[in-house]
Amino acid sequence: MISPSGVFKVLRRQGIGTRQRRLSLVAGYASPPEPEPPPAVPEQHLDVHQPGDLVQLDCFHIGRLTGTKGKVWQ
Repeated sequence: MISPSGVFKVLRRQGIGTRQRRLSLVAGYASPPEPEPPPAVPEQHLDVHQPGDLVQLDCFHIGRLTGTKGKVWQ
């Protein structure tokens, strides 16, 4: 729960501690009719001639597992 004095301190810190300042702030404000849509995501396409032309492998060392010898790569 927020105390009334906490609200007052925040409003005062923002420069709108009085009712007149709060009302004058919103008097000339015209809100947009709806939020702006997010920017369009560019199409992600990789140009390859046949399946298998583009391959990516990712491997990392996961340590030594119980019952195995040496390093285990995943």
